[in-house]
Amino acid sequence: MLVFFFFFFFFFFFFFFFVFCSLHYHVPRSECPSFMPKHTIFVYDLKLLVYAIQTKKEREREREREENLTQKRPDF
Repeated sequence: MLVFFFFFFFFFFFFFFFVFCSLHYHVPRSECPSFMPKHTIFVYDLKLLVYAIQTKKEREREREREENLTQKRPDF
């Protein structure tokens, strides 16, 4: 039962990541570097996903910083 649970969990975990990356952050094979084998395109998609999440968080931090600066300015 425990083995079945782990197999089930990991199968759906990787399936979800594969579908999510291929739908939202898919890199066409023509844009991948030529030295990259086919099986590493999935890893390349995961790296793009992590990069997109990091840049989104950075943009949110910058927006919050700008809002804080505009709120602290006194009006003359």
